[in-house]
Amino acid sequence: MDLARYFSLVFPLGLAGFDPAPLFVALYFLAKNGNRSGRRTVLGFSLLILLGVTTWGLFLSLVFGDFIARLPWHQIFHAILNAGVWTLLGKLIIGLGLLGYGLFRLYQLRRGTNSETEKPAKNRSASGLVVFALIFILVVTTDVPFAAFVAASASQPLWAQCVGLVLWSLLSQFPLTFFVIALIAGKEALFSKALAFVRERFGAALRYVLPVLCVALGGAFLLDVILFPATRFALLPFLHV
Repeated sequence: MDLARYFSLVFPLGLAGFDPAPLFVALYFLAKNGNRSGRRTVLGFSLLILLGVTTWGLFLSLVFGDFIARLPWHQIFHAILNAGVWTLLGKLIIGLGLLGYGLFRLYQLRRGTNSETEKPAKNRSASGLVVFALIFILVVTTDVPFAAFVAASASQPLWAQCVGLVLWSLLSQFPLTFFVIALIAGKEALFSKALAFVRERFGAALRYVLPVLCVALGGAFLLDVILFPATRFALLPFLHV
């Protein structure tokens, strides 16, 4: 793969790997620890996420990149999704899990047991942020866009791998990237105000998005388990390759 094609993958794969969780963790910590020490801690946490993902990706690319690139991904997915009764069993478990979780969360919301006062206190220590960052860096390995970009990086010179993985990290965490810039400039209050506005206007509705989506996907998985073997009609076409 030439350099032009490699760098052309940064934007789509970086955005495909978008995950806002670190930003929310940083904002939550800053809301509870708004002093100068808290700001430095949040800045260190944010840089650990951005640079840690880059460093981890570089390590995987240098050590395992060629192996990842050579894996027959299409055949693997084809075998998983066409394994007869095992595929049906997997879909059934996923569908029941999603449906059960969604219905349970909707039941909690209906009973009003989702209030902030009933949630256990979260770890607001600096060590808690470090643990979260390290776990996040390891979990990102399972992110398909990240794995795809690591595989693409394996055939590139070292400088291109470094630049490409830094750009991937910044793009996949673009809200956190802007937050770091705002934090350095002393304008982090803009993020807190924006988050507070969203929670005030749409917080009640947003709490229903995830459980409703889980119920819908769980139901779709279960229908797919019933319909596809009997009619060969794929309710979820992406599950059949």
